[in-house]
Amino acid sequence: MWFPKFFHIRQEELPKIILSLEDIMLVMKKQNRFYKVQAGGHLMLLWLELYRILEKEFLVGADQGTKMIAKLMAYLKKYYSEKFNSQNIYIKNDQDIQLRGILIPKENSQMTVLISHPFGLQAKDMQLYVPYFEDHLPEAQILLIDACAHGQSDGYIRGFGIKDVNDLVCWNKYLLETYGKDHKILMYGKEQGANTILNASGRHVLKNVEAIISDGAYTSPYDIIGYRLEADYKISKYPAISIIAHHIKKAVHIDLKENTTKYVRHNDIPTLYFHAKDDDFVPLKMVYPLYNKNRGEKVLFVLKDEKYLYELVENDDFKQTLR
Repeated sequence: MWFPKFFHIRQEELPKIILSLEDIMLVMKKQNRFYKVQAGGHLMLLWLELYRILEKEFLVGADQGTKMIAKLMAYLKKYYSEKFNSQNIYIKNDQDIQLRGILIPKENSQMTVLISHPFGLQAKDMQLYVPYFEDHLPEAQILLIDACAHGQSDGYIRGFGIKDVNDLVCWNKYLLETYGKDHKILMYGKEQGANTILNASGRHVLKNVEAIISDGAYTSPYDIIGYRLEADYKISKYPAISIIAHHIKKAVHIDLKENTTKYVRHNDIPTLYFHAKDDDFVPLKMVYPLYNKNRGEKVLFVLKDEKYLYELVENDDFKQTLR
């Protein structure tokens, strides 16, 4: 494994931190991750990876690890914002709620890659994916969107990938109204973002979407919340998840049992299903019902060693699939 060329950041460009490159290499070797250590150009991700290891294994305090990760991520966001000349885009959804997107424009582009983030994150957190799509689809512009009640989008109700469908349709309309009815769209979603796209596709409300990349999608909010209750809090998901689902449905009219498998039965947009074998948030087993029930053209690709899509090596057998 090696990090692609777009992660090459010179050491002198980085903020000062506690650990030296030698310290990083020593810890990585101890953790059997020495293969990730290449040249100084990869220091940013090495440091991020290192502090996650240290924090997880209590080798540094949680506060120290968290602060360092936050500091480096803030620097990385600023670095990419300046490098790719991004701009904020604002639209209103059908409920007159303002939604924010980050557009990385390309002159006379005929395609937009729309990127939708997981629950609890925001558009800026997905900027690590920008260089990957820049590298594979250099002619396409990129739009990273904030879901309702996330990031700089207004609203106070988070849609769990269910109510977010209507907002995605608004972004779809915006792109076609702005760039023309023949403008092509590729949609990439991570976790909740992927479910939003799949739910929309199965309802046949998307236009000019050439392909979908679903990364780490779950079967339903009910299933993933129940799984996280057991994994994170070590409590039985029953009856806890039933109580949670009841109150959410009563309060904000969202049915957590809304299952994406019933929508992908009607999905006729070519779809790539990515899922990390060792995904530590959405278990791998959740991708199989989605893939098996998907009606249209589909490909399932399990990331065996990589944790993220952008870590795929250039000589991988799957390299040309995106094209």
